Amino acid sequence: AAQLLSAAEASAAHAEQLDVEEQALQQRHSACAAHTSELRAEASEREQQFREITRDLQAQVASLRVELHSQPISAASHAQ
Repeated sequence: AAQLLSAAEASAAHAEQLDVEEQALQQRHSACAAHTSELRAEASEREQQFREITRDLQAQVASLRVELHSQPISAASHAQ
């Protein structure tokens, strides 16, 4: 009987330890999920900024091309 009681106590202690470990893993998982969500939001924001910068640069390039083509031909060009 003493052996059964000891085995039951050991089993209960093991179950309690597993519960504690499960709770710790659940908390860690929640923290990782929250961090992942933050990283995704940050990546989305950076992607939007990148698109805006790219669009601005493309507009500047287009403007410079128009400006370049609208300049009068210089005397140096005529001499060639």
